[in-house]
Amino acid sequence: MGTIFAEVEARVAMLESERASFRALRSAVIALEEQHEADLKKIEALHTRIDQLTARLQQFEDSQDDINDLLVKAIET
Repeated sequence: MGTIFAEVEARVAMLESERASFRALRSAVIALEEQHEADLKKIEALHTRIDQLTARLQQFEDSQDDINDLLVKAIET
C-alpha cells in the first residue's frame, strides 16, 4: 500500500508541476500576443506617418515645379 500511495503522490506532484508549467507558458503566450498587438499598432502608426510625409513631399515637389515654371516664364519674358 505504501508504494502505491507514494507512486500516486509522485504522479500528483508531476501533474502539479506540469500544470504550473502550462500556466507559465500560457502567461508567456498572452504577453507575446499583447506585445504583438502593440507592435502592430506602432507599425500602423508608422505607415500613417509615412503616408503623411509622402503627401507633404509631393506638395513640396509640386511647389518646386510651380516655382520652376514661374522662373522659366520670367526668364523668357
